[in-house]
Amino acid sequence: MSSRNRTRSATRLAGAAFALTAAMLPLAGTGAAYASDTPTGAGGVLLSPAKISQTIHPGPVTVPVTLRNTTTVEQTVSLSAAPLAHTLDGAVYPGPQRTGGALLTFDTATVDLAAGQTQTVDTHGTLAPEGGGIYAALTADVTPASGPAGNVTSRVQLISVIELASDTAADRQIRIGTITAHEGTMAGTVQFDVVVHNTGNIAVSPHGHLTIQDSSRQLADLPLAAATAIPGNARRLSAVWRADPAQLGELRIHVMLTDPPADAWTTIPFTAGLPQHQSAVITALRYDQQHGRTLLTVTNTGNLPVTGDVTATAASRGAPPVTANTTLTALAPGQRRDVTITSRLNPGRYLLTATLRTGTTILDTTTANVIVTRPPAHRWVYLLGLLAALILAAAITIRTRWHRRARHGHPQTRPHGSLQVTGPDSADGATAPQPTPVP
Repeated sequence: MSSRNRTRSATRLAGAAFALTAAMLPLAGTGAAYASDTPTGAGGVLLSPAKISQTIHPGPVTVPVTLRNTTTVEQTVSLSAAPLAHTLDGAVYPGPQRTGGALLTFDTATVDLAAGQTQTVDTHGTLAPEGGGIYAALTADVTPASGPAGNVTSRVQLISVIELASDTAADRQIRIGTITAHEGTMAGTVQFDVVVHNTGNIAVSPHGHLTIQDSSRQLADLPLAAATAIPGNARRLSAVWRADPAQLGELRIHVMLTDPPADAWTTIPFTAGLPQHQSAVITALRYDQQHGRTLLTVTNTGNLPVTGDVTATAASRGAPPVTANTTLTALAPGQRRDVTITSRLNPGRYLLTATLRTGTTILDTTTANVIVTRPPAHRWVYLLGLLAALILAAAITIRTRWHRRARHGHPQTRPHGSLQVTGPDSADGATAPQPTPVP
């Protein structure tokens, strides 16, 4: 494995119920297998190996997964596999189910582990003859088999990457997406971001360089470090430049990548050494199950107004994703706005993804794990329920009055022309005459 194919790991906490282990994906290109020695775990159950990268040939493949219960009580573990996905920065997570592509399946979907018990479960998959790779996120839901009521299921996650050994150039394809620039974290610097999409069927680690030119000369040649992208996903390559504070006008930005090759260019206007750019971030992503809506906050971090579309997608195991969107009207630089998207979800666990686009450019995307315990209340259901309650109350009132009249000797119906006898319940309130006893 070359020195640039490195493994990075990061941990994200998504509420008290989940602990997701995210890792950079190594590219297996030497025929060797890679597995981390450190298991990952939560809820008292450890999974090992935490990350797997193997080079294989087309055909069936088996990957053993070891579960160990480190607690003093029995634990129930539910196992599943989903397509692997990752963010632009490389943090991996279980993606939505999709047709096509090879996945892994477990021999046993549910495992009961006694206190201190260790058990190995095999996962199986088949790599198609035309090549490519198997990219799956193996997920375990851990629940104590006994104990106080209200135990919260905790999630531990195993990421496995299995790649084809004899990959060909035809399978290694990328496309350069957006090329943007914004102020760097250090004063007087500019950061260029290049989004690279993997359009092939095997993981790749593109790298290269970015040149900056004005109308007469080249101003800089900056390296773009390698970043691994799996099929159907994208990565962000970045470079930092210290611009001349007097820089003014349009600059030509040229991006050249290798492994595999790709080439693209764009122009970016500069004023006083800073790029004129659109930039925004999404924060505080969450789901309001009481009202059936996704909530988030968008902040304009650029120096141009931002107008675009915000899309929210909720993916759940074994169900098609639920997608809804709304339009973000002009958001001034530095301005922050709360956004609400109506998206009614049934009870279950979801991976919630929010994306902000302006035209074809993705300004930001973020994810959050949510648990929905009840369906949202529909207003029309509430109104129908209220109407039904009123009708029921009226029916009870009418029936009560009918029985009261019957107890006072009133017939249910009066024939035409019959004598009307008033009583205590009559409209005029008169007292009915009593019958004369027969001697």
